[in-house]
Amino acid sequence: MSDAFASFNEAWDDFTARVAAGWDGFFSSTNRRRDESGRIARARATGIVSERDAGHVALPSYACELGEKVRVLDIGQNAIASLEEQALGRLTGTTQARLDGNALRALPRALFDMTRLRTLDVRGNRLRAIPDAIDRLRALEQLNMDDNELETLPASLGRLTRLRRVTASGNKLRDFACAAALGSCDALEVVSFAKNVRMRGAIPSSWSRLERLKEIDVDETAVESVPAEIFSGCVALHTLSARACSNLDIGALKSTPGYDEYDRRRVDKHTKQIESRVLLDSARLDERLG
Repeated sequence: MSDAFASFNEAWDDFTARVAAGWDGFFSSTNRRRDESGRIARARATGIVSERDAGHVALPSYACELGEKVRVLDIGQNAIASLEEQALGRLTGTTQARLDGNALRALPRALFDMTRLRTLDVRGNRLRAIPDAIDRLRALEQLNMDDNELETLPASLGRLTRLRRVTASGNKLRDFACAAALGSCDALEVVSFAKNVRMRGAIPSSWSRLERLKEIDVDETAVESVPAEIFSGCVALHTLSARACSNLDIGALKSTPGYDEYDRRRVDKHTKQIESRVLLDSARLDERLG
C-alpha cells in the first residue's frame, strides 16, 4: 500500500470518527423535536433505530417488533438501566449497537446473540465487568468501553480477531496484564487505556505480535515500561501517547532498543500528513510523552 493511500485511509478513519460525533449531536437535538411516530416510520424505512436522547428508560417496543430488520440500534444518552433479554434477542440482524450514556450495570446475555455486530459502543455506563461471552461477537471491529467502572477485562477478547479499535479509557483497570489477550487480535490498529489512573505494569509484550497496530494511548495511567518487543514487533506503530505517566522513565524509554525506528515512523507519519494538508495541526508532531 502506498504512503499516500495509507494516509488517505487514516484520514478517512479520522473523518468517520468526527461524523460519528456529529451523528450523536444531530440525533440528540433532532429526537427532542421529532415525535415518536416519525422516528418509527424512519426506522421501518431504513432499518435505523435512532432513539438517542429521547428520554427512554427501556428499549422502545417498536424496535423489538422490527426484529432482524434493525441494522443500526442507537439508544444512547437515555436513562436505560437494563435491557430485557427477550426484547434484545430479536435484533439478530443488527451491525451497530450504540448503548452509550445510559445507566447499564451489566450487559444482557442476549446481546451476545447479535453475532453480526461490527460496532459496539457501551461507553458512559456503569459497567463493572464485560462477560466472557463477548467472544461470540466474532464480526466485531470496534469496541468502545470508555468511562465505565471496569476493574479487569476478559481474556476472551483475544478471540475477537477482527477487532480494529478497542478503547477502555476512564475505567478502574488496575494492571496492564488484563489486556494481554489483545495480542491475539491480529487486525488491531488502535488501543486506548487512557485515564485508568491505577493501571500499573508494563504494556503487554504480547502486543508485539500486532503488526497492524498504529496507535497506543496510555495517557494518565501508572504504566511503568514499554518492552523493546513493542517497538520491534509493532512495525506500523506511529503513535505512542504516554502523557502524565509519572511512573514511566522517559529517558529509559527513549533508550529502549527499537525506539529510534519507531520515532522515525512517528515523525514521518505526521510530517506527511501536514505536508499533504490532510492534518493541519502541527501540535501532533510532539512526542506525546511526559
